[in-house]
Amino acid sequence: MYKNYQSDMIPLTVIIPFFNSGEYLKRTTESLFNQTLDNIEYLFVNDGSTDNSKEIILDVLSAYPNKKNYVRIVNSCDSGKNGGIARARQVGLDLAIGRYVTFCDSDDWVDKTYYEELYNAGVSNNAGIVTGDHCTESVDGVSIKIAPDLKNWNDLNNYDKWFHLSLCNRLIDNSLINNNKIRFFDNINFSEDYGFLMRTYYYSSNNCNVHSNAFYHYNKINSNSLTTAIRPASLFQRIECLTLLDEFFSSKCQDTKNCFIHNFEKFYAKESLLSINEYSLWRKIFPEVWHLVFHDQNRSMLYKCIYMLSQKISWRILWLYHNIGKLSL
Repeated sequence: MYKNYQSDMIPLTVIIPFFNSGEYLKRTTESLFNQTLDNIEYLFVNDGSTDNSKEIILDVLSAYPNKKNYVRIVNSCDSGKNGGIARARQVGLDLAIGRYVTFCDSDDWVDKTYYEELYNAGVSNNAGIVTGDHCTESVDGVSIKIAPDLKNWNDLNNYDKWFHLSLCNRLIDNSLINNNKIRFFDNINFSEDYGFLMRTYYYSSNNCNVHSNAFYHYNKINSNSLTTAIRPASLFQRIECLTLLDEFFSSKCQDTKNCFIHNFEKFYAKESLLSINEYSLWRKIFPEVWHLVFHDQNRSMLYKCIYMLSQKISWRILWLYHNIGKLSL
């Protein structure tokens, strides 16, 4: 089915990991095959699906005979078992031959001119990373997100607001990835795109943005989506990812103490520990970002002061604050 074209003939590789995605995969695949950019390589990575996901892809492909030479369906593990999203993405990345690489989640969809617009901008600007705008589709409606213009690492490191840092609304120069040996962190299946992109931005000296009426559509209606469901195991992977990034930046002698997005990600992970009653670990993890609680407009000044005292003295102060109403006096 697949002809091994030379990489200079493939402008873009789209990597689509899938795991039991049958409910949404038809729409996703059709949106990809309807792209106006010619000669896109599509790598569908089966991460151990037990439903009819593969059959759906093949069925859609049958209606697009001109795409057959550009489509591969591969397994993320030789055993055919689920290996996790990071492994699936890495398998696709290792096989990608396009000038640029991007990712599409198996329950999302893409407007038909999106990749062509981003690719043309990337080539025109010789950009390492090309970022497009995206929509979030949820039960509350559609929310359009305009990505900030970050030309290089210094722009990101000094940007003073949080924003959605995702692989799916970005095209990345494949040579940038390969030349700097950027790989997904092993066994990190939550925040894996953040861990990958922060290192990619560090190495990329020239980036560009595209603002148009074409969007990448994130599906937040699917309650089973990997990016919707958060579990304690996912939280600990997020913390591990952030710790590995700190080690990476330290090895490069790169100061990130004023990098708002990185500090916010660490603060959010730290805060999330409280929701699973990990108070002792909360106090130990990322103590350098506790002060961000004072940026939270939804918290009372009393809570912020208790939070500060708990960080400086004992986690038990915050535990008492959260549980005093539950105690029998």
